[in-house]
Amino acid sequence: MKSPGQELPAAPVEDPFTVLGIAPTESIGDVKRAYFAALPKHPPHSDPMGFRRIRDAYERLLQPGALATLAWSATFDRDAALRALEARLAPRLAARQRERSEAEGTRALRATLERAITTGSWAELTTAFGPKP
Repeated sequence: MKSPGQELPAAPVEDPFTVLGIAPTESIGDVKRAYFAALPKHPPHSDPMGFRRIRDAYERLLQPGALATLAWSATFDRDAALRALEARLAPRLAARQRERSEAEGTRALRATLERAITTGSWAELTTAFGPKP
């Protein structure tokens, strides 16, 4: 029994995303799917402590504003996020680089043609670009 003025140590607060086995997210649907997937593993009648852990995590995430706050304050794996972003954007970046390369080639050809037209005589142009005998 505790004596007056003596506090019991507080139980450590677990990360609710870790308890539910999901990455930090702002999706209520992801949280609900994880909770209902964890229920068969921790039924209240045979694993009351495990059930209480997942239920507390679920309720904590469903409090107004808590999901976004906890998702943004969770440990952020920068490398994983960058890999995911690169995988998502790589095809678009490659396509844009091809378009840019083709556009640069077209601009160079147009500049060469304009230079030939502005500096060449009519006879030189018909010889260079006209039908071949």
